[in-house]
Amino acid sequence: DEYKEIIEGLNDTYDSLASNRTNDVMRMLTVIATILLPITVVASIFGMNIHLGPFGNSEYSALYVFLICLAIIGGMLYFF
Repeated sequence: DEYKEIIEGLNDTYDSLASNRTNDVMRMLTVIATILLPITVVASIFGMNIHLGPFGNSEYSALYVFLICLAIIGGMLYFF
């Protein structure tokens, strides 16, 4: 009975260590993603060939794309 408690304690310790390692990895991935996000957004916006149907030749095409992106972001924030 005493050995069972020792084994359960060791198992809990192992689970805690594994959880801490997972948290460290997730923290590093979050930092990397956060650093790369603005670069990706800028490259995506400047890499677009903006043709929006009837607005294709408009000088406000970039504004339309930006507003569509904001609407999508707002919808995602509302949904999640």
